[in-house]
Amino acid sequence: MRSPAAPRPRVLLATAALAAVAAVGAAVDVPIAPAASADASACGQSFAQHFLPWKDSAYYTLADGGDAETGAVGWTLAGAEPVAGGSPHRGGVSADTSFRIAPGGSITTPPICVTDAHRTMRFFSRVASGTAKDSLRVELIVSDAGKKEVREMAKLSPGTSWHPTKVVSLDTSLFGVDPSSPTAEVHLRIRSVTATVQVDDVFVDPRLR
Repeated sequence: MRSPAAPRPRVLLATAALAAVAAVGAAVDVPIAPAASADASACGQSFAQHFLPWKDSAYYTLADGGDAETGAVGWTLAGAEPVAGGSPHRGGVSADTSFRIAPGGSITTPPICVTDAHRTMRFFSRVASGTAKDSLRVELIVSDAGKKEVREMAKLSPGTSWHPTKVVSLDTSLFGVDPSSPTAEVHLRIRSVTATVQVDDVFVDPRLR
């Protein structure tokens, strides 16, 4: 969603890009607020309590293409692909889609507006086959001026049915690279280690109240 008042530096939110086995779509510029801004509304995003049925009252915004309905346009896929069938918890129907990640594969989000008010994220997942324990890893990458830092933010153990993940921290204050730089790239990567996993409806929470 575009905000007419927002400037246009590049900020990519997507957990590092593996050597892409299948790069689907190219990264695109989107209008964003400076990463130093604490006002999540500056991104021009819409928010809703998507996880309220699980007693999570936070307001989340969907990552661009995070529901896989656009066939992964703008995402980088490595050992992963969009497939028919997704989480039913967000009005999903039989024609709904999701990302299927093979063991060792990953999905990386396209550019997304993010400020330092965006501190957590959450999504739906399920194990299709393989070992579920700690099978999913969420990593955050911040890079700027030739410097890159990668941090693992969570280890997740999905069940065999669709369910929301736990709340995952996106605290960029842990990084040595300054994410407030207008040229900084912030990437979110979801990768599978030991299982074939499906991921759907990737949301970011700016902790709006």
